[in-house]
Amino acid sequence: MRNTAIGVLACVGALAVPLGAQTQYNVRVAVALAPRGKYEVPLCPLKGGDYRTASAGLYLKTAAEGMTDDLTHQRSQVDSKKYTDIVNKAIKAATDAIAANPQSAAAWYYLGRGDLQLGDLRGADSAFTRVETLSPDCAIEIKGLRQRAWLVLVQPSTEFMRAGQLDSSLAVLRDAMIIARYYPQGFYNLAGTFANMKPQPMIDSAIFYFKIAQEKSATDTQFASTLKNATYNMAYLYQSAGDNQNAIVQYRKYLAIDPNDVDVKRALASTLRLTGSPAEAAQLEQQLMSSGSMTTGELATMGVQYFADKNYAAAADAFQKILATDPVNHDALYNLANSYFAMGDAKKLIETSQKLLDIDPLGSSNLKLLANGYRLAADTNKQIEVVMRLQAIPVEVSIDTFRTRKDGAKIAGTVTGKEAENASGKTIPPAPMVLVFEFTNAQGAVVATQEAPIPVLAPNATRAFGLEALGAGIVAWRYHPK
Repeated sequence: MRNTAIGVLACVGALAVPLGAQTQYNVRVAVALAPRGKYEVPLCPLKGGDYRTASAGLYLKTAAEGMTDDLTHQRSQVDSKKYTDIVNKAIKAATDAIAANPQSAAAWYYLGRGDLQLGDLRGADSAFTRVETLSPDCAIEIKGLRQRAWLVLVQPSTEFMRAGQLDSSLAVLRDAMIIARYYPQGFYNLAGTFANMKPQPMIDSAIFYFKIAQEKSATDTQFASTLKNATYNMAYLYQSAGDNQNAIVQYRKYLAIDPNDVDVKRALASTLRLTGSPAEAAQLEQQLMSSGSMTTGELATMGVQYFADKNYAAAADAFQKILATDPVNHDALYNLANSYFAMGDAKKLIETSQKLLDIDPLGSSNLKLLANGYRLAADTNKQIEVVMRLQAIPVEVSIDTFRTRKDGAKIAGTVTGKEAENASGKTIPPAPMVLVFEFTNAQGAVVATQEAPIPVLAPNATRAFGLEALGAGIVAWRYHPK
């Protein structure tokens, strides 16, 4: 998953808060938002003030200025209990003011600030919502107060996710959503938490919150990275859930943001093929091939897909690109020869089949491709010559696996006995033989040589072999009878 990190906030000491039967207090918010010796007066115009709201403000000021920390010893002039008692008096005065005048923006404002300082998020949210309705000029200031609490909760969610403490991440993020719903990062982290749930990710919930994060970040350039990552993760999750149509929608949105992301182009092309849109997929794949950003494996997969779609020219192009950097790649040569055969291109089929036989001279399918090349070229004499050569090979060699590593390579295969005949139609008796394997680097130079002795094999009898070569830089193989 692609993640958006929230900046780390400074830690503060613990603060006691009151416990109530109904109200849930968030200690983390209460600790962080406790004023440390400085009272911030309201900046926006507050309507409906009276002696009660004045008292509420005075109580909050007293609590703030009495809570000055001794930074050296982490002690305060007013202890935690006395601080909370004073804040509760402010809340009581504000509540009395509301009872006298429910339309008092000042009363709701002080109630919201008191609740927030004690960590009562629901109470603060309810009070601030009333202030925003009664006194729209205070909306910006209220947003700032909400944001302080929101940051205190969203910041640790990132660390909880990294530590695998997903329940803790959910807890702080759900509280963050209570006090502020303006910003996309909280929704993004909530989505990421659901996506990483064990033992099973909660994909529907993750998509739901990624979508909110996407919507909230779409109109503000400061959230560009959140928009980009939320869009990618939604596409990925839709694809994981088998919802390819929605995955395509989100991958397209992502490419509108970052048109050069080759990984997303690959994913979109793959998804388009699954939904029956090979033409559009092919356009993306051609872009990827032209940019040179595809691996050998990706080119091979694409070539095979093109061949299955009967787009033989595109298949040939994919296999040619492999051979441009790996000219003795057996599988690419074989697939390229078959593409030329399907296209009816005799000249290129003959050339490619001959290169293939230089690597794999006892592969009967390779000889059949060469014979078909001469047939397409209407060269009967050459065709007969190759057919006779095919009939005379004593064994069929099949390479099953070839794996490379930094210091060498391994190859394994099977040899099958054949009923060989000479040009006169006489049986060629089976005989033991030795296959000499040469392991080459990217320039075609031989790095190591190994021999595979083959015993006498009756027709259709098989013998498996395996060889290991040591040497750096091995990328390919070829063999010939000794």
